[in-house]
Amino acid sequence: MSENMPPARKHVVILGGGCGGVAAAFWLSSTPALRERFHVTLYTRGWRLGGKGASGRKADAGQRIEEHGLHIWLGFYNNAFRTMQAAFAAMPPGTTGTFTSIADAFSPERTVVFMEKSTSNKNGSAYLPWAIPFPDNGLQPGQIRTGAAEEHGPHPALRKLVRALTDYADSHGAAFPLAEEFVQLTATLEPLFTPIHFSHENANVLGQDRVAAKHAEAELKRFQVTLTEHSKHTEAGIMKWSFPDDLRRLSIVLGWGIAIIIGYLRDIAFARDKQKAYDALNAQEFRDWLKQNHAWNEVLHCAPLQALYDLAFAYPNGETKNPMSGALAAGVTLRLCQELVLGYHGAPLWKMNAGMGDTIFTPLWDALQAQGVDVKLFHALEEVAPSDDGKSIARVRLRQQATTIDDKPYDPFVLVKGLRCWPSEPDWGQLKDGDILKNTAHFERTEDTTCARRFNLTQGQDFDAVILALPPEALKPVTPDLRRNARWSGMLDGSASVATQAFQLWLDVPSKALGFPVNPDNPPPTTAFIEPFATWADMSHLLPAEDWPAGPASPQSIHYFCGPVPLPSNKNPPPNEEAWAEADANAWLPLAIPTLWPASRGMGPSGPTPVSGFFRTNLDPSELYVQAPPGSLAARLAPDSMVFDNLYLAGDWTLLPFSGGSVEMAIGSGMVAAQALARTELPETSFPIDHHAS
Repeated sequence: MSENMPPARKHVVILGGGCGGVAAAFWLSSTPALRERFHVTLYTRGWRLGGKGASGRKADAGQRIEEHGLHIWLGFYNNAFRTMQAAFAAMPPGTTGTFTSIADAFSPERTVVFMEKSTSNKNGSAYLPWAIPFPDNGLQPGQIRTGAAEEHGPHPALRKLVRALTDYADSHGAAFPLAEEFVQLTATLEPLFTPIHFSHENANVLGQDRVAAKHAEAELKRFQVTLTEHSKHTEAGIMKWSFPDDLRRLSIVLGWGIAIIIGYLRDIAFARDKQKAYDALNAQEFRDWLKQNHAWNEVLHCAPLQALYDLAFAYPNGETKNPMSGALAAGVTLRLCQELVLGYHGAPLWKMNAGMGDTIFTPLWDALQAQGVDVKLFHALEEVAPSDDGKSIARVRLRQQATTIDDKPYDPFVLVKGLRCWPSEPDWGQLKDGDILKNTAHFERTEDTTCARRFNLTQGQDFDAVILALPPEALKPVTPDLRRNARWSGMLDGSASVATQAFQLWLDVPSKALGFPVNPDNPPPTTAFIEPFATWADMSHLLPAEDWPAGPASPQSIHYFCGPVPLPSNKNPPPNEEAWAEADANAWLPLAIPTLWPASRGMGPSGPTPVSGFFRTNLDPSELYVQAPPGSLAARLAPDSMVFDNLYLAGDWTLLPFSGGSVEMAIGSGMVAAQALARTELPETSFPIDHHAS
């Protein structure tokens, strides 16, 4: 090779078209320098990108949006929002039929409703809505925090928490009888925030004052006792407060926050490596950790805390009969609390303005095409095999599920009101033998055997590096020989996953006619409700993005519900997943309607008759939600763990400084994998990954 010739590009194969794999492909091709170094090919089964985040349009039902579940982005998803900002910027000028900015693609939601169990509701409902509004903090989604002045000095996370609790208490004014005592309590924490205590000249460890911390801890415990003294136990063992509801709820929030502060002082504040301190807490269950830090019974049972378990589908094997049986690793959940409340940008929740496929994966598709990524749809992974010495990935076996007529490029989109969307099924007319495949193929199912051809990719010839972007349950059947590596086998066996169910209803009455007591015209997302469908979101803002025929039967509101479900004990033959979800929904709705939609009681036992309904049980190994119970995170592998010397990983199942099942962690893992690959060839390249450090 001539000295003047550029080095040959490395061939990178990405297996999996969900958030992690697509993010890795996008960032690894995001600059001209990277495109000179790497040729990226992404393989995914079926006709669309998205993985668990894929959505589709149902052509014969108003081009309705059909999701795997309820997808709402959280306000601290900085890596995810930044990736979308970069994708919008990477689309070729003049691109049409897709969103082009965060402002177009998302709508902020600043109120969250938690359904609180009640024994004294005069309306007869067993639940009362607890609405918590969050202020607009002026931050933009995707804005990477650079360390504002108020975050300098010792214990920035702790200081922000104390400030948030103080603001919440102040919002109740003089009506809170313990306001003065709470002010005195926060004063005991001030010495910990004084910059002199952070000075390296100070004799204390890291300049932090342990004496002040011990004094503050004692005062925190004393105040918790004072809070609990304002309650008494009935014969049934239920706390009955002397405070009215709003002050009782304030006390619960303060009790929760104080327990976190005590735990932070004990387990995090004085650790030289705070990341390791958080990681150490992952061996404990979160509620158990709060209890150790003097959280009392009503805090442990409160609706906002229950919402965390519902958010993370945190029920072993999806069993929700006892909501208190949830299991969450304490370290990652503590960080989740901090990010949800203290780390959001602009709003705690951001709703997408179309389906997730339309909003996220259409712009990413356009960006990948513009950046030269070769996206191979209709390719199922069958095996990943190691080299003879077990040190690298030597071979990848793929099954091409279908080919197009005359080998023309497959156009994956359908146009709905000018927006390019992913359909709920392939365009059979573009595929060879499409009329036969329509009745036989199940492209997105693991048991699908549809085959146009099988072929191998070999190390050194077809690829130099592999990024695996499939979750553990999907990796088990295709990586049998990788199990000879103990770390790989430990990762697979140590992972915990759960099946989920979801349903969507289109009603011929507007939301305000249903009578939800909080903002009935536009009800906020609601959770901590009756299991198993404990989370509901009014998604009526999506009606303009669908294409229903005009008329009196046209939908006037849309509602999404989701929750975990136990895996069937016998999956041979597989259950009818739609019928199963519909039966569970029909059994649940009569229990929920009187509380959620009290004005609809005259419309039938299950409320108004839907114009349309979509029901889904997510049972395929690739669709299972990866949980974070105590002890499980230690088995995870980092995206750049290099268990095999040419293998990288992407997905929310990987080990990150802040691990957990979400779009943010999936995209963050893809960024880490891309960064690790880029740095081996291009040391000056680094992406501003937000590790959500606290």
